[in-house]
Amino acid sequence: MTVTFYGVGAVLGSLTSGQLTDKFGERKISKATLIFLTLVLICLGIFFSSGDWVYFFLFIWALVGYAGFTSYQARLAVEYPKERGIVVAWNNTALYIGITIGSMIGGYVISIWGYSLLPYVCSIATIASFVLSTQKVKNQKKNQLFQ
Repeated sequence: MTVTFYGVGAVLGSLTSGQLTDKFGERKISKATLIFLTLVLICLGIFFSSGDWVYFFLFIWALVGYAGFTSYQARLAVEYPKERGIVVAWNNTALYIGITIGSMIGGYVISIWGYSLLPYVCSIATIASFVLSTQKVKNQKKNQLFQ
């Protein structure tokens, strides 16, 4: 049942993210999803052992997470139009590296403190992502990056 709620949220997030990004813009949606994702993870931690609320927050987590990734891909394509292919490829590489590192950290957190603290640790990662996403890349550095 848990996987079903998460899966439905993921599908809906993927399907609606393009429309939201087109309507409100890549930067706004990618930043808003990170803020909302932080709040959802904190709520997931609070309601971790509260029965049916966990299903709701898992659904929202997937909905927001999948919408955020799509808007971020669109944001990269807009911000780096001449290097779009390589930037999106590097972003996908970073995604898989992040999944690997996140799994390692998550395994450590679970083995030391159990599952209930994991959403809080994940919310710290989303805050860090938000801070990084607000940083501007200078044109000079951006051009040197892809030469």
